[in-house]
Amino acid sequence: AQTKEPRELVAREAEALVLRYSALATSRDRLGAEHPQTIDAAIALGAALADMEEVGAAEPLLEQACVDAQRLQGDRSRLLARAYAGLSRVRSRQKRFEAAEELQCARLAVHRELDGEEHHQTAAALSDLALVLL
Repeated sequence: AQTKEPRELVAREAEALVLRYSALATSRDRLGAEHPQTIDAAIALGAALADMEEVGAAEPLLEQACVDAQRLQGDRSRLLARAYAGLSRVRSRQKRFEAAEELQCARLAVHRELDGEEHHQTAAALSDLALVLL
């Protein structure tokens, strides 16, 4: 397998961001800001931005996704758990580890309640919490 040149990777990342922004805009226009699919699109875009070290752009998207998911589906939803995971990633990158830990603990509580201890999402939440604690 060939490795991509750095310029190719940057171009692909930029293309992916354009697609994520487009998906979010389309969802907002067609479904409304508080539709689960729109919130999920915001989470996906925020996570992509965080992965690219664009935490300043990711943070407000993910904070709003948490608010919207909680307002729409309450304190115990998988959508809110995904938003918590994304925002935790941002907090970790900001070196705000206590805040990241709180978000991961909240995510874990959601998965324990909805999915049980043996579920793969619960295991993933445990693993991500461990990474924050390291």
